[in-house]
Amino acid sequence: MIQLHVTYTIKTGIHPKAFFDALNAANIPSLCRHEKGNIRYSYYLPADNDNQLFLLEIWKNNDALTDHQQTSHFLQIPSIKEKYVAHTDLQRFEFE
Repeated sequence: MIQLHVTYTIKTGIHPKAFFDALNAANIPSLCRHEKGNIRYSYYLPADNDNQLFLLEIWKNNDALTDHQQTSHFLQIPSIKEKYVAHTDLQRFEFE
């Protein structure tokens, strides 16, 4: 199992929910949740940070994650991030 912790630091003057709303408008969260091998794909607003959005992804295995990274909806994310995100931090954890 692969777990990803993705922390998006949002650009100054933009609320993190605006980025989340843009992702939803493109149907990205729903499409990701319905991919084969997806266990969890959930966004959170950190209680202690007003300019971040946190994404928890859990995938069955590396093949599922690799397949996800080749989907058309995944490939749309950079163009959406460009408008809203200043920095992205990714942590990857693997479990048996």
